[in-house]
Amino acid sequence: VVSVNGSSPYARYGHTMTACGGFLCMLGGKGTGTRGGANIECWLFSLESLQWRAVSCRTKNASDDIPGMRWGHAACLIDDHIYVSGGFSSQFNFRDLHRLSTNSLEWETLDSCIEFAAYHSAVPYNKQMVCFGGSVCVGGPYQYHNTIKIYAPQTAAWVYPQTHGIAPCGRSQHAAQVLGKVMFVFGGYVSTAVLADLWALDLETLTWTEIRTAATLPHYMPNLQPTDFRILPARPLSFAFNKSLYIIDSLDNDPLCFQFNLESEAPDWVETQVGDLPSYCANSALADTTAELYCFGGASMKNTLFKCDLNQLRRPAIDRTMIRAMKSFCNEGIKKNLTLRAVDSTTLISVHKAILYLRCPYFQAMFDSSMSESRSSELVLSDIPSDDILKSVIEFLYTGSVSELFPTHEFQFWSQLIAISDRYGLDDLKQICDFELCHLVDSETYEEAKEIVSLYGAQNLSETLSTGSMVDVTENVYSKTVMVNQMKQLLVTPNDLTDCTLLTVDNGSVPAYLPLLVLRVPFFKDMEKIDSPSIPVPFLTQPVALLFLEFVYSGSIPELPMNRVADLIHAARESGFIAMQKYIEKALKRLITVERFVELNRLARHLNLLSLVAELEKFIFAHFGSLSSCSSFIESMPSERWDQLVTFVKRPEHYVALA
Repeated sequence: VVSVNGSSPYARYGHTMTACGGFLCMLGGKGTGTRGGANIECWLFSLESLQWRAVSCRTKNASDDIPGMRWGHAACLIDDHIYVSGGFSSQFNFRDLHRLSTNSLEWETLDSCIEFAAYHSAVPYNKQMVCFGGSVCVGGPYQYHNTIKIYAPQTAAWVYPQTHGIAPCGRSQHAAQVLGKVMFVFGGYVSTAVLADLWALDLETLTWTEIRTAATLPHYMPNLQPTDFRILPARPLSFAFNKSLYIIDSLDNDPLCFQFNLESEAPDWVETQVGDLPSYCANSALADTTAELYCFGGASMKNTLFKCDLNQLRRPAIDRTMIRAMKSFCNEGIKKNLTLRAVDSTTLISVHKAILYLRCPYFQAMFDSSMSESRSSELVLSDIPSDDILKSVIEFLYTGSVSELFPTHEFQFWSQLIAISDRYGLDDLKQICDFELCHLVDSETYEEAKEIVSLYGAQNLSETLSTGSMVDVTENVYSKTVMVNQMKQLLVTPNDLTDCTLLTVDNGSVPAYLPLLVLRVPFFKDMEKIDSPSIPVPFLTQPVALLFLEFVYSGSIPELPMNRVADLIHAARESGFIAMQKYIEKALKRLITVERFVELNRLARHLNLLSLVAELEKFIFAHFGSLSSCSSFIESMPSERWDQLVTFVKRPEHYVALA
């Protein structure tokens, strides 16, 4: 999350955001706090000062107009102008076209398109704007386009070309990206479904091709019920990077990122990682500055600005099974050794003492003290008034989130929860409460909100009360990374948190936390009722055991030592810990370069890592020119294999297929 200096624009969706020079330019959008007025809003974010500012633009000529306020419009940058087309408001469908100079911030009015369209796509190609799809409201129901419209600034005219091949069905809210000479269109929305198909349009021949994939993204939602004047937010985030198309499926609180690698011999969707993804970000705006992505707003109706370093695509990321495991651990984990009860309740809730110690300063201080509570197996929490509050605190400690409860609670709930989060030292939970209270404060709760600000220093709520506007949350309140990093402390915390010892083959001993081992690793499944605290592990040495436990506890090994990869793969196979082997293979794939090819190729074949071998084979054909000048690569190849490669790569039909 970007720590913005000063206040931020209101939360919104259906807006656009374009990177131009050292600024992000955000236009339009719909939100409860948008400034209103007849003209489209324009906000600039400085990448240097990290400040937002609202801009009052003017027209270039007396005959020009500033676009009306709208959302669902499309925008793209060509040279030093942002071209904005279509969209709609609560009263009008639009088909007009305008452009904004990024130098003078002056608007010009251009020729209108023949079709009204909203939530269509616009991409630049050969200094022209290529538009596809979109919807138009016709008295309540919606109609959907599947036509191509091209605006050429050189001739100041629209072109409506005839395309070839079977075209995709009409749709809106799809993702569109250009790679080379091809525009890729993914998914979209019609009244009866959220789509997840993939199409390619050759922009030279204007020929459509459907790309059939084996994987179906979770984004797909068939059999929806149409509702007049209502549109389900469904547009995914998308970007293109290093000859791959990326889709961020963020319709709920469990966002996923998928990569479609065009250099692959059999391209398909593969789940990948780009850091901590923002949740509920359908119909948000994404700006690409080549090195970084910026995301603002969306269906979450949060006005937080997210940033992602694209270099993270080469780093090993947190294994998603770890996050899912922690949710399961909260509900069904074994060896829960402590029960908690709210003061006015008779309901006992079982938890793991280690989780409370690692995640909560209040409990850490309690368990480190000589207080009687530190030795008790049951705690009555006199400051927690209800089961709902207690369950929310526990959910946050296990998963880093209480998002599943958002729709069901109102001001009173969050005011109680912020008091508990302040007392227990849970700063991230306090940020969540602060943000939710901003949405819920009204005339009836105004005085109580002022008291909350006074007692707990709720900065966002304070600014909401003083300005009447939403402000950005400068903390990454939904990040799972904090939770995962705290879990790693099991490797270094006092031994009273661990409950068993792993005896390694080199006569070493490593303290471990058995409940998580039982939950995650098949080898330990039958050991939950063992009496002996010492467990012989015939496939681990002491150094490898520490790395193995790091992955068990956190789902990642950020500093993966190459000299331990073979031992870790052996341990993963012997223990049935498939998630760790998959993680290591993904991490190794990100390391493939011309310089490291020979090392990784030997390792992959020695360990029989079939998916890594396949990725290396694809790399040969994609980078044969560079590899063929690398002496270590040539020396590693048997002569018959070398001849086979040269012959294969030179065959035109294969070369065209690879291109």
